[in-house]
Amino acid sequence: MTGHQSRPLAPDFRPLRQQFDSLFKKAAADRNNGDARIFVEAARIVDDLLNNPVDVQPLHGDVHHENILFGERGWLVIDPKGLLGDPMYDAANMFYNPVERQDLRANEERIASMARTFSRAFDRDIRTILGYAMAHATLSASWHTEDENSGEAERSLAVAQAVRTIMAALS
Repeated sequence: MTGHQSRPLAPDFRPLRQQFDSLFKKAAADRNNGDARIFVEAARIVDDLLNNPVDVQPLHGDVHHENILFGERGWLVIDPKGLLGDPMYDAANMFYNPVERQDLRANEERIASMARTFSRAFDRDIRTILGYAMAHATLSASWHTEDENSGEAERSLAVAQAVRTIMAALS
């Protein structure tokens, strides 16, 4: 049992750490090549967050506008990834969307506003929320790097860099 659960969870939920395998591999490769780019920093941040989990519970894992529908049955969230971890990872997905609006995704004012809103709404430290946001954007970039899609990787890294800038301003 974890978080608010009163009964055991299904065994097929994947720990959130597994979700970040690609990022950890990319960071290790960069570190071995003497490249301390943003992947290394993001891997350190998410490793710290995953080593100190809060309110572990089932997560959707891919919350965005196209996975939340309203119909005859009311609200429906589709295409869950079946993760288990800190719910701030699901909140972090929102920083990365809408995918087709890079002007919004990488907008520092929007990122800061969203982080403040989530911090108040969930009563969580803003650095945790931003840490997951940066980690999710770099995870996406690592997936795109594996797929040899450098354009999308760069778009993802622009989001991570914008989040990083907001995080630095908090220090």
